[in-house]
Amino acid sequence: MLKKKFIILPVLILFTMATYAQRPPFPFKKNPFFQHTKSTVSISQKLQQRVQRTYRQVLTAQQNYPLALSTYGIAATKKANVCLKANCQDLYPNVPFLNNSKQLTNYFIARQNREALKVLPQMQRHAEIVQKRTEDFVQAQKPIDISMEQAMPWLAGQISDKTQYLFLGEMHGFPVIQEQIVRLLRELKIQHPQRHIILFSEFFPENLNQAEIVEIPVGLLRYLSIYQTALQLQIPVVGLEPDFVLKNWTATIRSHPDGDRESPVAWSAWAALEGDRLRSEKWLDTLARYREQYPDALFVVHTGAGHVDYSQPYSLAKKFQGPFTLVANFYPQQIKRNNQLTHNTTAFDVLTQGQLATQAILQFEDDALSKLAGFDVQFKIPNPVEPPLHVDNEVSFAFHE
Repeated sequence: MLKKKFIILPVLILFTMATYAQRPPFPFKKNPFFQHTKSTVSISQKLQQRVQRTYRQVLTAQQNYPLALSTYGIAATKKANVCLKANCQDLYPNVPFLNNSKQLTNYFIARQNREALKVLPQMQRHAEIVQKRTEDFVQAQKPIDISMEQAMPWLAGQISDKTQYLFLGEMHGFPVIQEQIVRLLRELKIQHPQRHIILFSEFFPENLNQAEIVEIPVGLLRYLSIYQTALQLQIPVVGLEPDFVLKNWTATIRSHPDGDRESPVAWSAWAALEGDRLRSEKWLDTLARYREQYPDALFVVHTGAGHVDYSQPYSLAKKFQGPFTLVANFYPQQIKRNNQLTHNTTAFDVLTQGQLATQAILQFEDDALSKLAGFDVQFKIPNPVEPPLHVDNEVSFAFHE
């Protein structure tokens, strides 16, 4: 009898092991982000947790990158003042679990913090190198002995028949800069009458040429002179700004550059890292689509300076670096900051302690230094000593093409 028990027991064990081997593996709990059957409540909770977690991570990390924090304002983000109300799939077509504006906003904020974790060490390193090489910048500047009246004819003359991209970056809110862009368009047409020129603009919606009536924020009215000049010169204008930005023009986030207990800073979601990344992706898609249709055209791309500056993480110009690309940045000659007049109008001015800040036209002999500075040529435009005009975030208007 004992012998039979010893025979039966191993058989039972082997049978049990064979049975379980045929079963599917134990169903471990899956991440709700990839479980579309999960409830909306659990996804919302998970997103909120992700915001809190990434916020704490950036809050800790930013202490180790003081230059990136002070110079570029990359800081931890905890909440939004205004929720995003776009179609979730417009912003994140590959993220199917987002179902409402609250979820979309929290996902955006978490992505913003994750981008900050990635960008903080990059920009800290960049700022340290620029500071260390200040004397190299001073020694390598190329003398350009022309007046500001001659500046735009000179810039148009830098464009060759092979130039594919002319990126024009500006500091927003200064009408004197838009006046220079108008002059440049006229000079380009005079000096390059046979070139097919297309103007791409951040300041007009992507559906600009698809409808008779287009709504844009009233704060962009000052750019209409550029639009009208281009039409007079028979230069096609292509709007770059995605619909999801214009529908959420007032969206702001609250960052904490001085730590959790200090007063947060509210700023546009579209000037934040994640907003910048999303916009740049859309803009690059538009440029690629038109390049297929017009392989030999000169693309003049007019945006804020941060979108084309070689040194910035989502720079459009970075994608097209080479001998057929030129980046020209435009800044006011002086601004008031903390009630004091200063010529330090750029991050580059601050990092180089203002040693080149008074140069009306700045260019370097060394191409590597140009890329480090962020531009091929920089213009400081004489301006009235007034606070910059602020873009109105509330009112929209419609105009006929």
